[in-house]
This record gives sequence, C-alpha cells and structure tokens, in this order.
Amino acid sequence: MTRRIPTISACLAVVLLTLGVASATDVVTRPLALTSAHEDIVLLRFRTCGESDRAGRGIAVLDSDGKGVACRLISHDPDGETVLAVDVRTAPRPLSLTYGTQPSTQSRQDPSLIPSLVVQTFPLARRAFKDGGELVNMIAQAKPMGTAQINSIFMGSNPFGPQTDFITLIQGRLTIETAGEYWFAPIHDDAAVVEIDGKNVYSRLTANTGFDSERVARQADKITLDAGTHTLRFLHAQTDGGSTAVLAMRPPDNDSTVVAVPAERFVHDPELIPEPATARGEHPAVGFDAAQVDQIAHEEYTFTRFKLRPIAPAPPGTHYRFDFTDGTNLSLPESDGSAEPAWVERVFVGGAAEWPTFRVSMELVTKEGKSLGKCASSLRTQMFDDTGTIGDTARVEQYAAAITAASYSNAKPELLVALFQLVDTLNRIELTAPLAEAFVARFGERQGKVVDQMKELLALHVSGSDPQRAAKLFEELSTTTSDPWQSATASAEEMDLMIFRLGRAKEVPAMVAKLSAGKGPREKALLQARLGDSLRVAGKLDDAEKVYRDAQPESLRKLEANKAAVQERACREKALSLFEQKRYPELHRALLEWEADFPIAKLGGDLPVLRGRYFQVIGDDARAEAELRTILALNPMHPGTPEITFRLAQSLMRLNRTEEATAMYDKVAKEFPNSPFAARAAARDVER
Repeated sequence: MTRRIPTISACLAVVLLTLGVASATDVVTRPLALTSAHEDIVLLRFRTCGESDRAGRGIAVLDSDGKGVACRLISHDPDGETVLAVDVRTAPRPLSLTYGTQPSTQSRQDPSLIPSLVVQTFPLARRAFKDGGELVNMIAQAKPMGTAQINSIFMGSNPFGPQTDFITLIQGRLTIETAGEYWFAPIHDDAAVVEIDGKNVYSRLTANTGFDSERVARQADKITLDAGTHTLRFLHAQTDGGSTAVLAMRPPDNDSTVVAVPAERFVHDPELIPEPATARGEHPAVGFDAAQVDQIAHEEYTFTRFKLRPIAPAPPGTHYRFDFTDGTNLSLPESDGSAEPAWVERVFVGGAAEWPTFRVSMELVTKEGKSLGKCASSLRTQMFDDTGTIGDTARVEQYAAAITAASYSNAKPELLVALFQLVDTLNRIELTAPLAEAFVARFGERQGKVVDQMKELLALHVSGSDPQRAAKLFEELSTTTSDPWQSATASAEEMDLMIFRLGRAKEVPAMVAKLSAGKGPREKALLQARLGDSLRVAGKLDDAEKVYRDAQPESLRKLEANKAAVQERACREKALSLFEQKRYPELHRALLEWEADFPIAKLGGDLPVLRGRYFQVIGDDARAEAELRTILALNPMHPGTPEITFRLAQSLMRLNRTEEATAMYDKVAKEFPNSPFAARAAARDVER
C-alpha cells in the first residue's frame, strides 16, 4: 500500500527564495574554477561574511554571458557557511559566483536539483508526531545544524550537535544498474521516511533495528526502477537512546538478502570553494573562506583543525589579521600585492562531547595599524567517526605547526594547557616552547605541576639563546616546585649555565654547599656533581675526578662492580633509545638521572657524548662546545674521539667560528680516515 504523506520535496519547496534587484557596487564576484569533469552538479561552499541578506536572495551563479545558472540554496547562514548546488551541465564557461546584500534578478533557483550525497540535521521540535509529513514540516522552515557530504547512508550519530531530539535529512542520487523491482527498508532508530523519485516508498514512526525478507515485504513498498540515476531523500528522527540511520535494500536478483546500499551506488558530486574575489572599485572584498580539515581526540578534549584564507589579496603594504573568540589571533605577512591569498591553519579546542561554534573575525590593516575593512563569520565543528588520535604522529605534527603559528596573548590558561598537552605528546621542545612562553608570561606566578612543566621546558628552550633568562627560570622553578627531584634538577641546570655559559663558576661551590643540605642521596649527588664540573672547567681534573667519585650515592658506590655495570648500561640504553626516537625532553631527564646515579660517568664513556649531542639538537651549540671540549681535555684517548671532534666542528661552524671548525673537520678527515665521520667531515656536514 502506498503511504500518502506529503513528499519531502513538496514541503521543502516553501523555503525557495524570492528574487529581487542587486546593485553591482555591492556585489562580490568570485570565479569558479571548474574542470571539464564537472559536467553535472557541483556543490559550492563559501562564507558571505556579512555580504548577504538574511534570506540569501542576492546569491547567484552566472555563466560567461552574464546569465543566471540554475542553482539551489541547500543551506544559508549569513553568519556562517552557505552551501549551494549548481547545475553546470549546459552553462557556458567560465562561471562565477556573485553575492551581495541586495536581491539579485540573476538568481535562478531550481528546487528540483538534488545534490549527492548530502546530510543535514535539524532540531526535533517535538517528540509527538503522527506521520512523516509532520517531520518534513518541522524542517521546512528550520535552520540546519550543519551540512556535509557523506560517502553512504550509514550513520549512528548527529555529526553537528546533540545526540537527542534531532532530524536527519539525507539527499542524493542513486545509480541503478539493473532495471526491476526493488524493496527499500532502512535500519533506523527512531522514525524513518524514504522517498525515491518523489514517491514515498517507506515510512515508519518506530524503530526498526533488525528485519528479514518477510518484514521487508510487509514494511516497504515495492518500486519498479529503470536502469539509470534516481533521486533519493532519506529522513530520520531521533528522540533519545541509540541513534541509527542505515539505508538497506533488496535488489530484484536476490530473493532473501537485504543489504546496506553500498557507497558506489550513490552519486558523489564534486565539491569546491570559489576562487579569490575580484576587487570592488578601490577597495578589496574583505572576507574569508574556511573549511574543516580533520579532528584529533586527546584526553578530555577534541581538537578541530580548520583552514582559512582571505577571499582577496591584500593591497601592498597591508596585511590581514584573524581574531578568534578563544582569545588567540593570527597575523598574516604583509602583502606586496603580487601573491594570491594562501591558506593558513587554525586549531580549535572543545570538550569531547561538545559541538562548539567559534566566532572568527578578520581585519585588513595597514602597517600603521589603520583598519581598511572588517568581516566576521562563525565556524561550527562537525564530528564524524574518523577522528584521529595522538598515535598518528604525522597528523599531530601538522596540528603542532598550526598551533605554534598563532598568538596566545589573550588566551585562557585552560586553552593553553589543552594545546600544550597535545603538542607535548611529540616530545619536541621547539614546538611546546611557544605555548610555554605564552603561559609563563601570563600565569607564571601560579604554582602547580603544569606551571612547573611549562617553566622547565621554556628554560631548556631558551638556554641556547638567552642563558641569563634560562638561569633565572631554573632558579624560580627550584624554589617554587614541590617536587624535590625537580627542584634539584632545576638547581643543577642553573649551575650548569653559570659554569659553562655565564662565567660564574666561582659561585658554584657556595651554592652546592647551601643547596645540598637536607637533600636526599640522589638529589645531593646531582648537585655535588656541579662542584666537579666547576673544577673540571678550571682544569683541576684530578680534583674533579675525586668529587665525582665522592658524589656517587653510597648505595650505588657499595654495589658490586658487575651489578653497577648492568645498572649503568641500562641508563645508557634508555638514553640512546630516547635519542633515536627524538624524545628530547625525556632524554634530558634520563641524562640527569644517569648522572645522579653515576657522577663518575661524566669523565668518559657515552654520558658526556650524549650530553653534547643533546645540546646540539636543541640548538644550544655554545653549551655543546663546552661539553665536547671538556671530554677531549679529560680523555684525549677517548674511543669516541672521531665523533666528538666531528660534533665539535659542527657546533663551531654553526657558531660562525669557521676557521676553528675547519681545523676540526680536517683533523677528523686526516687522522681518522676509517671513521664513519671522515666523509661527513670532508663534506663539512653541519646537520644536527
């Protein structure tokens, strides 16, 4: 029996736009770069950024003769995204998109255009509805929560908002290869309506989460379909509990099996973003494009990456600036007027169960700070099932690059902590340092584990470029942290800088005596090793060796030689593994632990070599030079002399001490020709 409910297409027709007149001076024009493959329907995504009326009556697509091209407004949010379906089958190329605040007589709205495969969700106004027609009426005037293309009709959630009280509308075109009689029976929870070529073929107000062929025959209308393409609309309503929306069918050549309609049966229209806009008179069109790239879930947060791009080049001597409601901003380089706008990326943070909206404003400003134009638009996140994780290192690195490019001068501490935790999974100080810098500058007076971690990483990062500031940060950390080991390591790092970078080695003995009081054996050993360092730098090698031996914790000093060797070898293997994995903050901590347990290891072996290499990779070549030179001074017959000399040459070259570096490179190439570092020395390799 055919169910006679209002068709979805009939009810949606009430939202068609009334046409009017637009002034050419108010119109933004954007070319559409269509390839020859775009011969059917295309989907356009763009943001009018305030340059349109609330109803979108000023939006039109024009052909090369300036005539309107048939299109359908799928969704329009003047404060957010607009999605347009355009019939490009017969329109003379090239095409262009125009929009403005006044109605346009050139707009040709065609409600019969069905884009494929597009999903939208709408609020469910009331849970009590008597038939599918009421559901259709609910969405006829409602604003969609979101619009997106999907691969197939196989959904289990609302990707744009809350998981209760919503209606899903999926529109598309279905390809039928074999003519015959078909039965369509969705798997759904709660209600579902299916329409093929404008005919209702399924309508059920209660859940149907399992069925057999007999139920298909009872619940679904049989429909005869010719081979070719057919229009499809699928409507699903969800109240509460689990949500399911799957389109299944039984083809004519199968008497018993009901299968989910495979993705290849659907038409998938190409989607594009308009090209940069043409200038309007003397002023550029100020607006921007935005598109969600992907998402990553970590801890209790969801991180969403968007790409953004101004719709027109900035005039020479000006630049664009983005401001976001989370207190961050992003400034683009000053324009020379020659380059087209480039995409930039921005990462937004929301709770794992949130579908937040982010307000973005963009301003065109001169180098003197004068504003030449502003615009704004809202970005709404979409949540599908392909959310990434921190295990995808390449993707996290892309997020880190976007995160570190922004400014966080007005960001809340919770945002900085969330971003820091994501980037910190990469164990790369150069990526976490910008976030630590912003956090410490504004919230450094606070106390707690997060503040301590931020200060430590920031201090390590600036050790090479600003050792005085790094020493001050380490001093603050040593007195404010409640962790005894972290306090000792911070003091040790401060004294390292005093000895090797700041010329204050004479102050170290008094500091060691003061700070060692009341410390545990391991912390005390780490601090007293700094006294050995100060003697080593002064050339008192015998005295330094005695201090290192005496500094070793008594429990380890009394350990049997073979057991001590095993334990130290474990320290070595851990450090080497972390170095190979480029987990430098963890490597730094492992080296300090190694040194605290076996201070005598600083006189030779792999510990000082790894310390030198560590300082190299974090960009502190001056500190690396000091470490590597003292190794050679302590042990001229060190088995790692070719590598140590080569690494020293690298640091000297990066410190612009070319003559000294060349001598070191030549020494390796001539005196150690069989070393694996000889060829690199001959090539003057400076790679870290």
